[in-house]
Amino acid sequence: MNPHQVDAAFKVERLPLDKFIPNWLPGLQRDGLFVGMNWSGDRSVDDDVQTNEVTDRLTATRR
Repeated sequence: MNPHQVDAAFKVERLPLDKFIPNWLPGLQRDGLFVGMNWSGDRSVDDDVQTNEVTDRLTATRR
């Protein structure tokens, strides 16, 4: 299956950071999951980042 077929299986949803950071990231970390970054478009890189790294970076940029 090519990447565009995989992308078509997902639906993009907007999620504000004030909900994502406190509500989603702890659950993702608890479940041992990673956060996929930049998976779509012409410049996709298919990076998976540890949840605690995402939390640290997002909270640092919001200070």
